[in-house]
Amino acid sequence: MEFDFASLLVIVTIGALCPAFADRIPGKIIPETVFLLVIGALLGPYGLDLFTIDEPVSLLSELGMAFLFLLAGYEINPDSLTGSQGRAGLATWAASFAFALVFGAALPAVGFGSLANVALAIALTTTAIGTLMPILKERGVLGTAVGDSIISYGTWGEVAPIIAIVMLLSARSAWKSAIILLGLAILCVLIARHAAGVRERGSRFYRSIEAKADTTSQTFVRLTIWLLMLLVTISDVFDLDIVLGAFAAGFTLRSIMPDGDHALEHKLDAIGFGFFIPVFFVVSGGKIDVASVFAQPALLIALIVALVVIRAIPIFVATSIHRETRDMPAQNRASVAIYCATALPLIVAVTSIAVRAGAMPQDFASTFVAAGAITVFLMPLVGQLAYQVVDAQTVHKISREAAGGESGRSADEKRRLVDLGTRFKVERMVYSDAPARDVAIIMAESLGFAEDDPRIDAIAARIESIRRLRGDEVRGLSLTDRSRLHHEEIRRIREARKKAHRKYLKHREKQRALEERKKGRA
Repeated sequence: MEFDFASLLVIVTIGALCPAFADRIPGKIIPETVFLLVIGALLGPYGLDLFTIDEPVSLLSELGMAFLFLLAGYEINPDSLTGSQGRAGLATWAASFAFALVFGAALPAVGFGSLANVALAIALTTTAIGTLMPILKERGVLGTAVGDSIISYGTWGEVAPIIAIVMLLSARSAWKSAIILLGLAILCVLIARHAAGVRERGSRFYRSIEAKADTTSQTFVRLTIWLLMLLVTISDVFDLDIVLGAFAAGFTLRSIMPDGDHALEHKLDAIGFGFFIPVFFVVSGGKIDVASVFAQPALLIALIVALVVIRAIPIFVATSIHRETRDMPAQNRASVAIYCATALPLIVAVTSIAVRAGAMPQDFASTFVAAGAITVFLMPLVGQLAYQVVDAQTVHKISREAAGGESGRSADEKRRLVDLGTRFKVERMVYSDAPARDVAIIMAESLGFAEDDPRIDAIAARIESIRRLRGDEVRGLSLTDRSRLHHEEIRRIREARKKAHRKYLKHREKQRALEERKKGRA
């Protein structure tokens, strides 16, 4: 079979240039994935036809999807599935699935319980947790209460649809699919236990692998790819979607190394995000029939609204009543729900299965994939805006505390409180690696404080406390414990503010005395 290197060159060129395009957008509000999809659609077979999607390119795309779900499965902590929020996430997904079945049945030529109805319902209830992970990392959301909730609810938005694909979209009976799933799960458990045992015992075989991990042998990388190919092949042999095998490989790898391996993660990121995953997204964009999408704008909008309503509203309700999240600000709960409405990779997988089975027309599938691509851009943007409103309020509180409250200040002094635009700028620095005192000085300047004002120390202490509350030391704590820690931090900061205010008064008194002496000499 002749390989079309020209098509591959166009695809990898798109992948190489898209990061630069994403960086050109102020605030980086458009994820790189969106550029890969959009440019792939414009230059692909349904656009300018600069590349073709033949069998070799399709194989590389499938490997890209496998790497995407391998990394997604590896990022997931099993506690996020079995914990209190995890169980709520599963129940929420089931409710979303029921709503999606009703929505699909209301559409013409679908019918309740048909293959098209089930495929549509699965696709409408997915969360692209693999796509969200790099976005959440870049924005500093992982490790926060919001990030933990997104993982808990979003993980079931990926795991449950994968299981549903096997159980409901397979040509075989449900009980046969269940047996195959059980066998695959047992195999993963056996591999994980055996590999973890070899690792913990530090056997000669493991020492040999470890010694060559950073040499040209790259043993850990090769074994990881072997595990991926093993489970993907088993999935393919038993007519399961390869997404299941890839996700299981990532989950198994996390079970073998529960504390992670940063060196291995960087290498897998380099292989996946450096080549295979961009190919997957560009090829997915190339499969979008742009003309048919623009010919059905009402359908596109309806699908986007359905993705948001069916997925986001049940999650917002669940986070509002669940004991660990109901005390969150409404904006944070909205942020969790909106982030979890991000969908794409599984939409590609489900629509492909439905099109092959003749249950879904290609133009509808193209519009659905386009709707999923729009959510990859829109949902993280809206979710981050909701999240930033809370952070901006936090920064505003810092400025109020530093300025000594509202009472007794003139209108001019009140205007010195940090304005909204500055709040967003400072918020990014509050949660960055910048020294807390440098951030405090910038905030103090916006408040009109002098460079030697003692209250700058109180601002820096407040910023440090917020970082601790958002950092690793509170990861895994319940919301009650987080709240208790928060109140303790507030109490400490108030004491620090009072102390700083007393120092400030003494400082002002010295300044006045110095001015009086100067006047007396004059």
